[in-house]
This record gives sequence, structure tokens and C-alpha cells, in this order.
Amino acid sequence: MIRRVTKAALAHVGYKLSRVDTVAADGGLSRNMADVLSLASRLGVRPATVIDVGVASGTPALHRAFPDAALVLVEPLSEFAEACTAALVGRRGVHVAAAAGSTDGRATINVHDGELQGSSLYQESMGSSFDGSQRLVDTLRVDTIVEQGGFAGAFVLKVDVQGAELEVLNGAHNTLLECQLVLLEVSLYEFLREAPQVADVVAYMADRGFAVFDVFGGAFRPLDDALGQIDLAFARNDGQLRADHCWASIEDA
Repeated sequence: MIRRVTKAALAHVGYKLSRVDTVAADGGLSRNMADVLSLASRLGVRPATVIDVGVASGTPALHRAFPDAALVLVEPLSEFAEACTAALVGRRGVHVAAAAGSTDGRATINVHDGELQGSSLYQESMGSSFDGSQRLVDTLRVDTIVEQGGFAGAFVLKVDVQGAELEVLNGAHNTLLECQLVLLEVSLYEFLREAPQVADVVAYMADRGFAVFDVFGGAFRPLDDALGQIDLAFARNDGQLRADHCWASIEDA
């Protein structure tokens, strides 16, 4: 619990706690969201709108990376409304107090009272006693949010919704067509019942013309210290981030 709280607090201000023996000397698992977004920006990613699905207590690295973009903050839990309001100070954008999903309607979310960031539309594989309390929330497709709000592309889309990432993407067909970069948290195990794992997510994105651009973050499960979750950045196959497939410049080679 102390480790989780400490990591969450550090992440809120843009830092990460890592075990010394898991940080690669060449920057492997030590890369964080800020590193990836800085690289993407340097390589020409210039979104008009940043869509942050599953804001929780905030995603400052994402919001700071593109200061001129409008922010669309999608977060259904009222406990995080104040954080969303704070993130929008001095910025164009909106807080959408709903869960992003594959349809416009309502859904039941399992609210983890002791660790709100872990709340999910899916149930825990460890058993119902870990699901927390149930809460009925509105659901909106990302496409609906974009269309009704009149938000323009190009987009950067980040989705961290504890297993429901593909549900969100199923409601973002049109938005994905204009996404330069998509950031997704993926799991290497079925921590949540019937939730997709990393191979499912990579295949889903491949079918829609995206490939993995970068890997960052990561969380090791307390059960055995095996890698349990990782963050993947996806770029369009026909976009500027994958325009050159050479390993190095001719001069360097």
C-alpha cells in the first residue's frame, strides 16, 4: 500500500519510482510519458486537441506536452472533478463528467473506495470482495464528445481506464482516423475478468492502421514482482512518426 501511494503521488507531479535493478542503462523501462511526448513533439506531432480519458487525479505530463492544444478531460468520478477543473485553468477545453464507452448511455462502474484510480467497468479476477462499491454513471462515445464539442483534429488520445480501453476505442472510430498518437495502458495478465491483454490491444490497433511507437512506464505486480502493466504509444503507419524505417542516418551508419 505504501509503495502504491508513493508511486501515485510521484506520478501526479511527473516523477516515477522504479527499482534500481529494473532500469535499463540505455533508457528502456526508465522512459516515462514525458519522454515519449517530448520525442513525439520534436518529431512533428502537433495536436489541435488532446483527449484524456480516465483523468483521475491528473495527467500533468500529457497536458504540459502540448500547451496550445485544447483539453478534453473525460472522467466520470466526482471525486476527481476538482483535479479536472484545476487542469483546465488557463486552457481551452472541457471536463466531461462521464465514462467513455462504445455506446452513449449508462453503465455500472466498480468504484474502488481505497484506491479510486483502480475503479473499473470490469470486475476483479481476485474476486468480488475487491470490486468495491457500484455506481451508475453516464457513458459517451469519444466520437460523440468530439462532435458535440466541435473539437478539431489532429488528436492525441490517452486512455487509462483499467481494462476498458478497447470499449473506449470502439466508440472512437472517427476520432482514431485523425489521431497522431494514442497512449494506452495495457496488462500482461487478466487482472480484470474478460479484459483485453497486451496482444489483444496490439492486434486491435494494427487492424486500424497503428503500430507501437514507444513503450514506457510499467508496473510490477506484488504477487511475484513480474511485469504486470505497461504503457504503449501507438502511431499511425502512414503518419510522420513511422515515415522512416531506417535504423540510422546514412552518415551515422
